[in-house]
Amino acid sequence: QASWVQWVAVGAGTPDPSLAITTDRGRRGSYMTAVFKTPFSGEPVVVVNSAQWSGIPMVAATIDSTATSFDLMIYGHQASGGAIDQAWTDTIAIGPGTPDTSLMVQSGSGTYGHAEHINFPKSFGDMPTVVVCAQSDGIPRMASPVDNTSSGFTVAIMDHAGNAVSQASMQWIAVGLAP
Repeated sequence: QASWVQWVAVGAGTPDPSLAITTDRGRRGSYMTAVFKTPFSGEPVVVVNSAQWSGIPMVAATIDSTATSFDLMIYGHQASGGAIDQAWTDTIAIGPGTPDTSLMVQSGSGTYGHAEHINFPKSFGDMPTVVVCAQSDGIPRMASPVDNTSSGFTVAIMDHAGNAVSQASMQWIAVGLAP
């Protein structure tokens, strides 16, 4: 069975001057439409794999992305199940438009455990938007940044039964104001 997948990759290289990046961090609920502060000139890629409430990570995805908005779906782990009324979400969208030169992008990867703190290589000028993904034993895990600051974040990583994961391979991307 096929699934719809959107992705963002960050690496060394020259930025594409035809692509804009926008971020959002806020309390959202399932079936909610989120509107971009600045519309794109075409349909962007929108990644919102990070959602959490009270430090408990959840599964999140975007649907029906347009140049001006996207719809959001958030589900709890099997123990809490079903669509979630509200959670904190971090969203990064990249698409056709004018780049914002005041933004800085950082990324990293490594092996981390639930409730572990990760420091950014360089502090941001303000609290950035952070998205994470994690896996252990070849199984995707629910992961989300918690307590974001300009210098780092704490990661929450759980399995689908709601148990804390002590060790997982994790990748993260942070976008925020340059210092």
